[in-house]
Amino acid sequence: MSFNWIDYLELAKALSLNSNIGTPEARCRCIVSRAYYAVYNLSREYCEYKLKMTLRKDAGDHRELCKRLKENGIGDCKKLGQLLFALYQERVGADYQSDFNNEMSDNESLNLKSRLAINNAQEALKRLDRLNR
Repeated sequence: MSFNWIDYLELAKALSLNSNIGTPEARCRCIVSRAYYAVYNLSREYCEYKLKMTLRKDAGDHRELCKRLKENGIGDCKKLGQLLFALYQERVGADYQSDFNNEMSDNESLNLKSRLAINNAQEALKRLDRLNR
């Protein structure tokens, strides 16, 4: 049975509602990362199966997928690529930068960043759903 990538977004939503798990920054980092990977993996599957794109299956695929979607002539593809790239940039910060929270001084800012990631992921998945019809 294959993994349902939507479960990553559902996990991100659950984390955003439960302030008893981890620190605010750790929760935010997880939320951003899981929201991105939900969209990335579903977008990758769409591009491979519907658009017949060939991806290398390496770290460069993340940027390449965003680029190809943004360059596609279909409006929802272009917007999906833009949303995916915004999520990608936040995810890189969440996963790799120790100063991810430098520009933020309070928990409310972290909550805002978390909500933005979830909202962007939901919007991207709406676009993807329309493309799959």
